Amino acid sequence: MYVEQIMTRAVDTVTADMKLSHAAQVMREKGRRYLPVVDDKNHLIGLFSQKELDRAEPSAITTLSVGEVNYLTSKITVGELMVREVITCSSDTLVEEAGKLIRDKRIGNLPVIDNGELVGVVSETDILDFFLDIMGCGLENTTRIAV
Repeated sequence: MYVEQIMTRAVDTVTADMKLSHAAQVMREKGRRYLPVVDDKNHLIGLFSQKELDRAEPSAITTLSVGEVNYLTSKITVGELMVREVITCSSDTLVEEAGKLIRDKRIGNLPVIDNGELVGVVSETDILDFFLDIMGCGLENTTRIAV
């Protein structure tokens, strides 16, 4: 089976010029741990994740006021913090190859690129769900055969 059969097609994205505060709001509202960063032609140019967001936040022992912190973070853009070297796959990548890549590289997702454009994202959850489905997990009134 191929990644295109299990990937998420409706991908929430951000742009490099988007302010950090806006990207953080999108992540919160959409319940995302990461957001692909695209240009105006939907070409992937980076990845912005909770990790980058955490790096930008001041430590708990900062002497800055809340207003100063909000002002500073309102000036930072996604492009300043995003990961530029993103590991990707194509829609015709085998699911097991994508799963191995996610495990080996210790990443949570793979943007799916076809003809230079972002067409979807396959996550570790998508892959786990796929393998649970083929193992018959969640089916009721079935018999399991152990080999």
